[in-house]
Amino acid sequence: MASGNLFDNVFIDNPISRALRYTGALVLLKIGLRSKQIIVPQEMVEPVATALMGSTFEQQLRSPFKMFSLAGLSIASTLIMLGVCKHRLNRLTIVAQKSARRYAEWAIQAHFVNSCALTLIPMTTYPVMTITLLMSGSLLFCGSLYSRALTNERRVMVTGSVGGVAIIASWILLVY
Repeated sequence: MASGNLFDNVFIDNPISRALRYTGALVLLKIGLRSKQIIVPQEMVEPVATALMGSTFEQQLRSPFKMFSLAGLSIASTLIMLGVCKHRLNRLTIVAQKSARRYAEWAIQAHFVNSCALTLIPMTTYPVMTITLLMSGSLLFCGSLYSRALTNERRVMVTGSVGGVAIIASWILLVY
């Protein structure tokens, strides 16, 4: 299998990626900004529409116990990344450590704060949208910072901006 096919199968053609694309297209359609590039199949519209309009998924998000469990898992992943970064950064030279340590500390702090914010999801007006923005924003923003700290690759920082905007939007929804 060629690397292009592997990339397509893993990141583009899997069911989760398709569902995310269709959800985004449906949200754009619902708010009046129709997506011209993605045509949503009719069989995907009904499940996504029920999730957006209120369903058992939203009721589960309103359960504080489930959000505390999710926040606990997210904090555990923060601690795991703290150990990984600490172990990996000790192998670098002193000069490289300084820059990498700054990115790692920033990622860990943002990851921890956003993990704690998950406990506030049951009290929001729009829990589905808030958790989607918060989780995807944390993944993109903190993931790009972790990647920059561990690999010193500058190209990944582009996704951090998108993640930062998603985190800001989720925090606005938390207080709205």
